[in-house]
Amino acid sequence: MELSKWSIYWVHVVIVVLSFTVFLLSINIVWYTGYTIPLIALAKSILKHDFTIPPDLCIYVDTALVNDKCIFAGPIGLPLVLSISILLSQYINIGNELFVGGLTTSLFGILTIIASWKLYMIIMGDSRTALIVSVINAFSGPLWIYSTHLFPQAPLSFAFAFFLYLAFRGIKGALREFEYILGGFVASLAIAFDPSITIAVGIASIIVLLKYLHAFRKSLIKLSTIVKYVGLYILGFLPLITFILLYNHIITSNPLSFPEFFMLKRWGIPNYGFTTLPIVGLYILLFDLRKGLFISYPIYVVALAHINSFIKVFKDKYDRLLYVGSIIAPLLVYSIWYDPGGGLSYGPRFAVPITTLLAAPLLLISRNIQRECGGIGVIPTLITGLSVYSIIKNSVVLTTTPYPSSLKDLDIWQNQFIHSVIPQFYAGTRSSHLYYLIKGLVYTEPVVTILSILIPTTLVMIVITISLVFWPKTMSSSSK
Repeated sequence: MELSKWSIYWVHVVIVVLSFTVFLLSINIVWYTGYTIPLIALAKSILKHDFTIPPDLCIYVDTALVNDKCIFAGPIGLPLVLSISILLSQYINIGNELFVGGLTTSLFGILTIIASWKLYMIIMGDSRTALIVSVINAFSGPLWIYSTHLFPQAPLSFAFAFFLYLAFRGIKGALREFEYILGGFVASLAIAFDPSITIAVGIASIIVLLKYLHAFRKSLIKLSTIVKYVGLYILGFLPLITFILLYNHIITSNPLSFPEFFMLKRWGIPNYGFTTLPIVGLYILLFDLRKGLFISYPIYVVALAHINSFIKVFKDKYDRLLYVGSIIAPLLVYSIWYDPGGGLSYGPRFAVPITTLLAAPLLLISRNIQRECGGIGVIPTLITGLSVYSIIKNSVVLTTTPYPSSLKDLDIWQNQFIHSVIPQFYAGTRSSHLYYLIKGLVYTEPVVTILSILIPTTLVMIVITISLVFWPKTMSSSSK
């Protein structure tokens, strides 16, 4: 279906609005955890120009006592952003802190969809295919779950995807000068959300630099230009990194000592928390029956099966290095963390930011199927089935609770969805904003629960249908 540019704009708006609506309706407004309580407390303290939290909160896991002061032992990025959201919520009289937190992560969920769409366009050069895959990845993967409650995975997913979008453009020599500054800032933003991503960001930055040095050796770029670009990148990188180092210094008296280190010391965990064998951690992240990525979201198995063919799409070896390195680096770092399962969370929490890249082979599959079907744009049957399966399952999880169990709560043969979510679902556990909205209007069960699952699922199907039917069949990345 061919549309005018103005119609395309409104289709884009509809997709964003509907996706954001799904995230909003799915927000957890019930359950606090030992992570969210001190996180919210720090956000409130920041508004009072303080970086400590009330002493009575040091009973929670993600806290530490440093110099007789209680601190939140997680990354500063999300509390910093949440403090802004809380400040704004006070002006519009939103009292539920969990809703404000979910609203914040929902915004980052939408930004992740947009950033991954732009990233996929750079890789494949096809706007329609890029949009389809970005939507499928968002709702048939764990991003939807983590765009509804207070964990840093949705914000980190946005920052990492946007950073890689700029990095791929940098390899192609397509960045404008201000975008080098922006790239540096986004890199520091990703680190603020999770310092563990530092190695991946550093490797990606080095790969782009190596590409420029290769171009210099071929006399395609001046050395002075490379120095200027590096300077602009550092200029964007320094402000937020400086703040993080100052924050560390204020809290721990050492700019290079992160608050997490004190929590780990409190619980007797050595080696700065990196204690798991890589092969064990990778198994837990990806293959573990309890909550591994490929078990929880089998659509990524399809993508993985085509990853070798997808890598061949990259004509430039630096593109290939950037893609592969940006998957391997964070996977290896998270695999050696003392708790690769991600604690009290659904699915493999630490794998969420990498799913944008793991889903990328679906671009090739979708494009090939569209060509074989004469440009009809029908998603491959297998992908469709697995997508619908995961969308429904996500909707059930979000209606029930995004905190069903941790890895240690499950036997090695058990599955988190079957042995934790489903029992809690039948026990009447509910958490979603939509559930309580409907409950205020309809008091009959199981009508409330059925509608709470059906409405988000239907909205997601509408979003996917719109991206399939109404988006132009071809639109190169250069046009965007």
